This record gives sequence, structure tokens and C-alpha cells, in this order.
Amino acid sequence: MNTLIADLDALIEQLQQALSSADWDTIAELNATVPTRVKPVMAAMEQGDLAPSLVQQRLEQLQQFCDQAQIGAEHTRAEALRALKDVSRNQSAARAYRDVSGRESG
Repeated sequence: MNTLIADLDALIEQLQQALSSADWDTIAELNATVPTRVKPVMAAMEQGDLAPSLVQQRLEQLQQFCDQAQIGAEHTRAEALRALKDVSRNQSAARAYRDVSGRESG
């Protein structure tokens, strides 16, 4: 198998592992390498060195990963937003309690 295809396969595997463990830092790092890793594959395909079906299959897998990562990232963001809202509500409640308690003892 061509080393360029093997490199894409390795990237897909790494992305899938990072996604399954919700390792967003690794996903971001790997995602940043996608264009530089896909470009030589596309050039090789255009020169006839790689079968378009092989390239298409890997690109579809990368697209599926991107879709899954987007959904996962949105879910994680929504969870973080809910947690921040809970913290804000707790701070407001604690402030209100402190204000009421301060008036009663003062």
C-alpha cells in the first residue's frame, strides 16, 4: 500500500482514538495536520499514482470524523455552558444568602 494512503489511515485511526476518548487537544492538533497530509495524496491521485477510489474512501472517512468531532465538540461546549450557568446561579444564591445574613447580624 502506498505510504501516503498509509499515512492517511494512521491519521484516521489517531483521530478516531482521540474522538473516542474526547481528547479535544489531540483532535485539534491532528486536525491542523489534515490539509498538509491530504495535499500530497491529492497530487498523487491527480498524477495517476493513486486510485481515485482509495482516495475517495479515505476522504469520506475523514469527513465522517469531522462530522462526529463537530457533534462531540458542540455537545461538550453545551455541557460546559450548562456547568458555567450552574456555577453562576450558585454564586448568585451564595451572594444573596450572604447579603441577607449580613443584614440580620448587623
